Amino acid sequence: MDFSTLISKSIDLLNQHAPQAVQLYNRATPTDLIVVGAATLLTLYNITSMINKSKYSHLNMPRKVAYSLPLVGHTLYMTFNANRFLDWCVANYGDTFDLDILGKTITVAGGKIAEQVMKEDGHVLSLEHGVLTETLHVNYVFNKDTFFLGFTANPAIIKLLLAPSKMPNFTSRIVESVNYGLSQIASDLPLNVENTPVFLQELVAFISVRILIGEEVAKNREVIDTFAQFTNDITRNVPLWQVLPEFLHKPMLPYLQSLNRHKVCMDTHVDPVVEKRRKMLRDGELERGSKCDYLQELIEYQYPDGKTFTNKEITDGVLLIAFASVHTTSQNLSFGLFWLLCRPDVCDQLRQEIDQVLARHNDKINDESLKEMVFLDRFLRQVLRLGVDKLATGKMAMEDYTFMNGYQIPKGRLVQSLSRRIMFDSYTVDSTLDEMDPFTETKREATQTGRDNIAFGLGKHMCPGRFFAIHEIKIVLITLLKHYNVELRDKSKPVDPVVYALGMFATPNENPIVITARK
Repeated sequence: MDFSTLISKSIDLLNQHAPQAVQLYNRATPTDLIVVGAATLLTLYNITSMINKSKYSHLNMPRKVAYSLPLVGHTLYMTFNANRFLDWCVANYGDTFDLDILGKTITVAGGKIAEQVMKEDGHVLSLEHGVLTETLHVNYVFNKDTFFLGFTANPAIIKLLLAPSKMPNFTSRIVESVNYGLSQIASDLPLNVENTPVFLQELVAFISVRILIGEEVAKNREVIDTFAQFTNDITRNVPLWQVLPEFLHKPMLPYLQSLNRHKVCMDTHVDPVVEKRRKMLRDGELERGSKCDYLQELIEYQYPDGKTFTNKEITDGVLLIAFASVHTTSQNLSFGLFWLLCRPDVCDQLRQEIDQVLARHNDKINDESLKEMVFLDRFLRQVLRLGVDKLATGKMAMEDYTFMNGYQIPKGRLVQSLSRRIMFDSYTVDSTLDEMDPFTETKREATQTGRDNIAFGLGKHMCPGRFFAIHEIKIVLITLLKHYNVELRDKSKPVDPVVYALGMFATPNENPIVITARK
């Protein structure tokens, strides 16, 4: 029987039984309709699962974890008890298995397989497609040219500009930016901060604008606000993209005006700076390499064929780096601040170190005083380890891919790594405040990556901006602890330093705090 004959017979069958179906519907009670609807959904779910299974029958796929619920899959298990559920999965399925999360099948990798995933080349397992386009949909804001800039020029520029040897070039400017930012947003004390992560994002934005763009816009509040708010405006739309079918995404874009205003801000305030600097280079008023900021590096960047970036590519590139820099830094800064609020013993020890070291340096935060703060470095290493996602990395297979254990996944599959489990081997027991242990002697710096600290990645994919991010966080924490008292507004309720969205993704605590002057 050919396809057209099958369709014809199906239509005849529907026409024949349609009157009986209408009669059954009219006589059915609401309970009957709910039962039939649920049965229909379950049937469709099972049919879809069978189709997908047969579609990839040529691959040695990882086993799917049992007890996947219709529509929600394993999402509820992750949301309510991710630690125990993932431990159970590893015990029963090993280092590689499939889960159904938020309506999609993902592959989860642990142990050596996760390390393979994190170190794999981007054209094979792509972070760009896995996180930026398929999850956050940053591609709705930036075009392919900006992505190309972000994944080709940016790593080379940041690696040179923000190398560990270059940190002394930024110390005084970071200190000035922090002090100026606090004078603007914490001038009236006591200060009641309703949303702590938002407060810290704004403070980090003061630093990022000065260092990345330059003095010309260092005090421009519109540019600073864009740096502070852009990431939130991106992530705020993620639930919308998860719920809406993809064909409805583009029609919704004109209604998301917040994203457009950030691009307008860059075009309005940063483009004139780019044009002015280009003219100064042409006229000999500015020497190449004389300005130590990201914007200048973009202006002077040349491809092997001599091609340079256009003004528009540069302003979009600056906005893209704002997305990456402010979010990561402020999030880890928030984790650190709440750990200090939850662990008074750690806070007291850190404050004692800060007071003692700065007393030897005329209360100046400089490169020498920063090197002497060993406990601060140990503390931040713990903050990074305790602040990773339970499922992280989010790389998409750009082709059928084979893991070292022989399992295979199809093109388009998202791979998540058991990041927190890798660093702590296991976490069957729920997280406790006692996990924070910066008192243990270690010579490993916060920026030093390894199997016990994959917060900045592994191998050649390690974040090149990690040295600058830690430098920022140190100076902000030192400034806050030296000059202010920071407390929870409501001390009667216990808080978690790290909050997990859907039980998986580490997010900052939003509890209100109160900032007063330190006597």
